[in-house]
Amino acid sequence: MFQQEEYMYLTSRIYVSKYNTIHKITREIVNRAIETDSLIVLGKLKGLRNQEKKKEERRGRKFNRKLSGFPHFRFTEYLMYKAALAGIKVLKVFVHIV
Repeated sequence: MFQQEEYMYLTSRIYVSKYNTIHKITREIVNRAIETDSLIVLGKLKGLRNQEKKKEERRGRKFNRKLSGFPHFRFTEYLMYKAALAGIKVLKVFVHIV
């Protein structure tokens, strides 16, 4: 079994790695928008997680856990923050998946 310190160290490393990846992805999106002089369109995909529950047979447990564990709100906040600093417009579109 893990000691408390080892467990805290490993969970903090996972946390840092996850949010570092989100920073890199959002930075790349903003950089590409700067290069192409475009705006960024974000969709609020209502029902995405529920739709994934219906398709569990086709997708694996690992993918479903990654999707449900992905910090969508934080990703959106990072992207909007970085786009605002770069002077890029962000358009939010609401889409309903049936």
